[in-house]
Amino acid sequence: MRIIHISDTHLGKRPKRTRSSIINQEIKPLEDDFYNSWRRFIEEILNLDKDEKPDIIIHSGDFFDTPSGTDPSPPPELARTVAAETFKKLHENNIPIVIIDGNHGRYMQYRISPLTEYTIWFDNVYLFTYFDIRDSIRNQQPLFKDFPTLNLRIHAHPSLESNDLPQLLLK
Repeated sequence: MRIIHISDTHLGKRPKRTRSSIINQEIKPLEDDFYNSWRRFIEEILNLDKDEKPDIIIHSGDFFDTPSGTDPSPPPELARTVAAETFKKLHENNIPIVIIDGNHGRYMQYRISPLTEYTIWFDNVYLFTYFDIRDSIRNQQPLFKDFPTLNLRIHAHPSLESNDLPQLLLK
C-alpha cells in the first residue's frame, strides 16, 4: 500500500507584511508560491507510473489558511478554485484524499468547514473536522474512517484547543 502524507499547505495565505493589495488582479509571488506548490505536488503524483501512484493521500492540517484565530474570512476564491481543480484531478484518477482539519480553516461560529463542500462534490474527498472530534469526545466514540478496499482504517484527531477540553468533558 502506498500512502502519501502532506500538511500545512495554507492555500490562500496572504502574508500581511508583504501584501499591500492585489494590483491589476495579479497575485503577489509569495501567495502564488502556496498555489504552485500544491498544484506541483498533485501533478507529480498524477505523473507517477501506475504502480507508483498512491492508494490514498492524507493531508493532516491547515489545508486553507483562513479562517483562523481572529481572522474569520473565508479562503480566497482562488484558493477554493485551486482546491476544486486538484480534487477533480484526484477524483478522475481514483485517488482518495483524507483531510484532517488543523487550527486554520474552521469557522467557529458555524458547524461547517470551508472544506465541507468538496465532500459533497467529490466522493473521493473525506474530511475530519473540529466538530467531528468534538462530537467524538462528547460521545466517547473513536473518530475513524474505514477504507475496506484498501484494508485500511484511519483514525483522526483534528485540531482542538486545550481550553476547549473542559467544556467537552462536561455532560
